[in-house]
Amino acid sequence: RTERHQPGAVTRIVHYGDSPTTADLITADVRNFLQTRFGDAGHGTYLIAKPWAWYAHRGMDVSASGWTIDPATLHGQRDGRYGLGGVSFTGSVGAESKITLRNAGHTKLALSYFAQPNGGEVSIDAGDVHVATLDTSAPEAGEAELSWPIPADARKFQIRVTRGTARLFCVTFRKDDPGVIYDSIGLNGSSAGALASHMNGKAWMEELRMAQPNPLVINYGTNES
Repeated sequence: RTERHQPGAVTRIVHYGDSPTTADLITADVRNFLQTRFGDAGHGTYLIAKPWAWYAHRGMDVSASGWTIDPATLHGQRDGRYGLGGVSFTGSVGAESKITLRNAGHTKLALSYFAQPNGGEVSIDAGDVHVATLDTSAPEAGEAELSWPIPADARKFQIRVTRGTARLFCVTFRKDDPGVIYDSIGLNGSSAGALASHMNGKAWMEELRMAQPNPLVINYGTNES
């Protein structure tokens, strides 16, 4: 339908689930199927670090250090703000993440973060190319996202706190091509109640407003049963 009725359009699917989704099981196959049929608009959302040892997305990997990691399932953040991906990452100078993509071709990188007074500074690099220096400070606290162009041949990225303390949520990779973006967002050991009970409703709505998903998939039940 994307190709037939809206040439150049991008359909974004945000899929929330529990343990299987955490490892990109099933969702990786669905992503591949839809992107093969309708076009690959980019990998989509990926967490800043691994909250669980088995966190993985097909075609991507991350190694990280220095972050304090708070998943929504453990409700470690009293303000209930966990970003689109359901996990908050707080780091001071030296905290870093190195993300590797199996295949090149992405042209935009977006970083979702918590803007706040006295927020820290973050450096973003694509291989040897400096992409941006992000100041996460703002007069008022709130969810924010900024995006920058990246070299299409880049596969290795570094996100590093260079000043103060920064609170990040997730990174999103996009392409200039039309087609499908399929966000696989797994929360280990989660149930549907985690989203309702542990996430700040207003903040989560703002994250969804920025993401603008077409379908939103809520896929829980394993832990309930």
